[in-house]
Amino acid sequence: MNILMITNGGFPPDIRIEKEAACLRRRHRIFILASDKTGRSVREETLEAVRVFRIAGGGGTIRSIPFFMNPFWLGEAIHLIRRYRIDRLHIHDLPLAFVGMAARWLFRMPVAIDLHENYPEALRLWGSKGRMSFLIRNPRLARIYERYALKLFDPILVVDENHKRLLIEHSSVPETKIAVVPNTVSWREFTQLAVDPKIVRRYDGKYVVAYVGNFGVERGLDIAVRGIPGIIPHIPNLRLLLIGDGPNRTELEALADSLGVRKHVEFTGWVDFHLVPSYLTASRICIIPQPGNALIDNGIPHKMFQYMALKKPILAADSRAITRVIRETGCGATFVSGSPESFTEALLSIRGGRSLYGENGRRAVREKYNWEKTSETLLQLYP
Repeated sequence: MNILMITNGGFPPDIRIEKEAACLRRRHRIFILASDKTGRSVREETLEAVRVFRIAGGGGTIRSIPFFMNPFWLGEAIHLIRRYRIDRLHIHDLPLAFVGMAARWLFRMPVAIDLHENYPEALRLWGSKGRMSFLIRNPRLARIYERYALKLFDPILVVDENHKRLLIEHSSVPETKIAVVPNTVSWREFTQLAVDPKIVRRYDGKYVVAYVGNFGVERGLDIAVRGIPGIIPHIPNLRLLLIGDGPNRTELEALADSLGVRKHVEFTGWVDFHLVPSYLTASRICIIPQPGNALIDNGIPHKMFQYMALKKPILAADSRAITRVIRETGCGATFVSGSPESFTEALLSIRGGRSLYGENGRRAVREKYNWEKTSETLLQLYP
């Protein structure tokens, strides 16, 4: 089949889309329509046997904004469907669901929607920004839109069982239409990435606590920074290593300065994905401090399984889905969401404990939480 994936994000990078495209291209021809938010100047290109097209005009223009009825996205999709005789659409996340609904009506083709997160809740946490917030960042409108739109998609992909239950209860979606495809890590690929000894040696003598990902206000990184003063008396050589970047980096830097712990916090900026294992290898504990709420409770980020694959103990806020995996596998500990004191106490407990957190996590990924196994569900949807 010819399958067109559509995402409102930039591509690459997007780990979930990259893994799904690589999985499906073994049987089918894969095309991707994305925004050019990443600033790539190439309008069309082939990456790993996947044909990628980008909405022209830049990530900040009206053409590329994925509001619910943007005619530019619909026009691009129709053009590609006709040009490449697309058999099925695979829509990534809620903002562009209207493209799938229109294609289903115009071309009578099967359309899947892949919900990376609880999008209406994400809008609530991000807050209103800009003059068009009433349309593109309205959580109430998004929830209504989701409730009616999802009835037209089959299948619906989610990343966790909790999100599946939420859709069944609140959007009246039949259970048989929902497939769980978790954000697991590719065991073979990730664990075979080379480790740069220079990066590892850079942290000799440091007790590294690492985080990988975006720095958004919803990620709870301020809790980790606020917990540092309580940790330093016990671990004087502590280094909180924040690998990534995001909108509240400046606030985090200012917070570290105000607490007098700036020398214990390192901001690397975004690094090449192939270097991530090197930084994680240098760490003792890896963290996911994002507090429990209706967004994170319904999903598990890739980073958790990456941490586990490299035998790193996990310290995470007590969100529902992550807590379930930690308890099931014995890969780490949780702390009370939003509490720097609880973060400090849990980190010191992991440091002083005798549990084989890292070994437990690695075994769980090798045996269960790996893309080689969980992608089988995706392949069954596209026989």
